[in-house]
Amino acid sequence: MEKIAVMGFCFGGTYSYSFAAGEPTLAAALPFYGHAPEKEEELARISCPIMAFYGEKDIALVRALPQLEATMKKLNKNFQYKVYPNTGHAFMNDTNPTTYNKEAAQDAWEKALQFLKKHL
Repeated sequence: MEKIAVMGFCFGGTYSYSFAAGEPTLAAALPFYGHAPEKEEELARISCPIMAFYGEKDIALVRALPQLEATMKKLNKNFQYKVYPNTGHAFMNDTNPTTYNKEAAQDAWEKALQFLKKHL
């Protein structure tokens, strides 16, 4: 059977979380600076591993991570994330010199590819 993963950035990162909660056959999800579902019952429906990426200066999302991590652990979900120092929202966007962070982007991309290789 073919395995499928989802990866999204910004609003697409939020959709990656939502898709993971709504698609039980998904093999992996990689949200980049996305909002996870707030309701525990939605998070409980996630059946695939998740690797999420954030920039330290993306304050609202980063502040929510300890609660998200605790809930995912409580639900026994395979969830990991990386917060990159001195970066903000859209640090992967190489078309925006204001937000792009080459070092963080390269590291996140390598970690994303390793994650996909492991789960697909």
